[in-house]
Amino acid sequence: MYWEFGLSIPVIGITGSHGGSISLRLTSSTHYKKLVITAVIGWNAVGCSTPGLALEGDVIRPYVSATYLYDDNLRRRSEKESDTSVIGKAGIIIDKDISLQNFYAHFGVTENKYNKNSELNNTGKEIVARWNWAMGTKLNGRLEYYKNEAMLPFADFRGVDLNMRIQERKSFDANWRFHSSWRARYGAQRQDVDYDSSSLNAASFQEDSHQLGVDYLAESGSKVGLVYTHARGTRPVDRPAFFPGIGTVFVNNDYTQQSLKADIRWLYSAKTRLEFLGGYVNRKHDSFSQRDFSGFNAHANGFWSVTDKTSFRAGAWRDANAISIVTSSYVIDSGASASVSYSATSKVILTSSARYQQLKFEGDITGLDQGRTDKNKVLSLGVTYNPLDSLSFTTSVSRNLRDSTSQLLNYNSSSISLTGRYEF
Repeated sequence: MYWEFGLSIPVIGITGSHGGSISLRLTSSTHYKKLVITAVIGWNAVGCSTPGLALEGDVIRPYVSATYLYDDNLRRRSEKESDTSVIGKAGIIIDKDISLQNFYAHFGVTENKYNKNSELNNTGKEIVARWNWAMGTKLNGRLEYYKNEAMLPFADFRGVDLNMRIQERKSFDANWRFHSSWRARYGAQRQDVDYDSSSLNAASFQEDSHQLGVDYLAESGSKVGLVYTHARGTRPVDRPAFFPGIGTVFVNNDYTQQSLKADIRWLYSAKTRLEFLGGYVNRKHDSFSQRDFSGFNAHANGFWSVTDKTSFRAGAWRDANAISIVTSSYVIDSGASASVSYSATSKVILTSSARYQQLKFEGDITGLDQGRTDKNKVLSLGVTYNPLDSLSFTTSVSRNLRDSTSQLLNYNSSSISLTGRYEF
């Protein structure tokens, strides 16, 4: 007996050598069907012509989704320009436990098609490969690779053309529980950010960081820890800057940053959890020391299961970070957010969220962003309907506003979307 599988969503962009949609004639073995779907989507996601075969018993979850989106201010400008787009996604999730080990992988392809601004049509890709490893009961950790290629949001980019951002992250973590109540940990991470637009060559970014930490683990599941981080940030291309009376100077934005932070997780009750990560941060630049920074950074989050159907989450933060799309050497990012989720029925979930963010652009020596402050507000409402465990429909509306000291950067926008997703 045979089973006919047709993948005919044109926006996903999974085509044969002559174009068109893919139709696969598979045997009735569910496991074999998933293996073939994995091979097809994995080939498009990573460009491999010979995907590895999964072992018997692997959890393989192919999925497809399609989103229709209307945005009344696509380019995030004072003068609005509306557009509609269709976003198609296809991917594979593999999640497998072998003894104490867990292996997880996600390969996804996203195709974006715009109605009016067809020059912005693009294909995005995402790859996640993670190994949660363990050696006995006292030593465990994680090895992870992540890569994402997607269009840079217009809220972050002053240009008018398509600009794709490639983010890549490699990380390793190890935890050693040397006592029933104490744990030591180490982590290393490499981040790379690149842009395909020549106008942002100087914004390409790399950071290598190492962490050392120790935690006290309470029987309740709460913890109190201390973590030290050393990071080295570099930009391969120096940024050109014009100084009156001097001319053009190429500015080096490389830096070294160190931090010592408290890491706390408090399980107040079975329904309430509080988390805090914060402490002293010091950043020194290789050139122009007037851009150096030292001060307090922190992130705090609270989770509350109000009832069996209602959950609430809130967060606040203050962070100095190197946002590679701006001319300043760093940005003070502070704000707060809150969200509520309500399960109206076993198949219907209502969500709402609000977010306020303030960005202060510091360390600017060219004057382009000197004294600039942005205030961003985002409000959203959503409804998700799950008629089947494998099928969901989500509709959402959102409102975005930015109030900037630079009048050219002010904007407001509203959008509405409808998404359907099916997991095989």
